[in-house]
Amino acid sequence: PPMGEYSEKTLKIINDMGYTSVFWSFAYKDWEVKNQKGTGFAYNQIMDGVHNGAILLLHAVSKDNAEVLDRVIKDLKNQGYTFKSLQDFPINNNQ
Repeated sequence: PPMGEYSEKTLKIINDMGYTSVFWSFAYKDWEVKNQKGTGFAYNQIMDGVHNGAILLLHAVSKDNAEVLDRVIKDLKNQGYTFKSLQDFPINNNQ
């Protein structure tokens, strides 16, 4: 959900429509296009927030994220992390 805001009512509506809510486990203030802090800052924020099972929220409007993403992916793979699609995870819709 936008800004991570939800309620039991909105979760039920989403579920009733056949959708699955997915929440991120890491985000940082990267969406302000006029307040980018450089690729070094972005890299450190992302790498410090990574953990097993992490779902990263990285906004596409961030020039810094776009410029550092290749390095992040390569470095995380070198550390033994793998990347998967959400389709690879079992979904429990309580149905």
